[in-house]
Amino acid sequence: MFKLKVHHQIRRRVALTLAPRDACLAFVARYPGYFRDGENGTGAWARGLGLRERWFMTNLAQSLVWAWVEHEMQALAPLAEDFDALACAAIAVLRSKTRNQLEIDLDSEDSARRWLYATREDEGFEEEVFARLVRGASNCDGQNHLLQLLIEPWYRAALVGGNQGHKLLAVEVPGVFRPVFVDGWSNLPPFVLGAEGPFHTYAQLRERPESVVLGVQGRPLMSMDQYEEAGGTPITLSPRRDAPCRTWDFELEPPALDAASLDALADPWQIFLYARVLHLFDDPRAAALYERALNLGPCEFGGSSGRDAFVCEVSREMLVRREPWASEDDHPSPPPEIEDGSPQPQPQPAGDGQRPGKRELRGGMG
Repeated sequence: MFKLKVHHQIRRRVALTLAPRDACLAFVARYPGYFRDGENGTGAWARGLGLRERWFMTNLAQSLVWAWVEHEMQALAPLAEDFDALACAAIAVLRSKTRNQLEIDLDSEDSARRWLYATREDEGFEEEVFARLVRGASNCDGQNHLLQLLIEPWYRAALVGGNQGHKLLAVEVPGVFRPVFVDGWSNLPPFVLGAEGPFHTYAQLRERPESVVLGVQGRPLMSMDQYEEAGGTPITLSPRRDAPCRTWDFELEPPALDAASLDALADPWQIFLYARVLHLFDDPRAAALYERALNLGPCEFGGSSGRDAFVCEVSREMLVRREPWASEDDHPSPPPEIEDGSPQPQPQPAGDGQRPGKRELRGGMG
């Protein structure tokens, strides 16, 4: 298993010469093997790269994670002063664009599924973030870590867990003495163990379970001791989001996504990865590519297994839940395009007297 360790203080973000969405597509086209080995590392395929290109590839992968975070920050920033609203909006983003084992089968003994399990304690956890994000499915360690990345531009957060192994976020919020717990994997609103600040309390959520995103699977609270005893070690991503940029002489070219070019692709994995990138950057073409992946042989004839089965199941799940880009009834026109082809973020209605992002998201868990 290839693992390239470079001290975080000398790592630099890659200066992108393409729009972030197109840079991600170019990465998928150039390094498809990066996504196929799951949490087992970048695998044998990376040995075919020279050392310098391996270094470029690992720096670029984390740089593209930050590019996605900065894309989402545009819509989240107006909520930053209201932590509860910010956390709920970030959970809505997370559960819209990724899935977990409450929604798809990650618990199969099939190694092609268990390979998707992220474990915070694994040595390579930090190196697989971009692959995890683009594949779009993980367990609590992986999914709640992505939530941490969406919250940390404004609040200090840590991925913590108790002795049952479940991981969630403990967030420092000014004016609140104890941590505020945030668990996007469980689809729970932010809560505190005591009665502090404008947050749900543990006791309230135990008595009357509530979810953040309607129609999305969740899980009730665990026992109190799991939160009281929760702990964890810091996660150091490299390069950091605030690291200076450097240019490289490796050229990135986004793939052609016209009908003729896509017709020439027979690999559902490659089309699925393109769909995932478009989905992450709110490009309405994602729905058609998920459909295309489903219509290729293994999915169409129902005989898929292993990694192909994962592609089929996730593609189907992404379409079933009527994402905004896939629903013309709710959104009669696609988001307006900006110069680089990326959709503009759309303002969300705040509701009557509610803080932005709350009224539309909250609902009962039953």
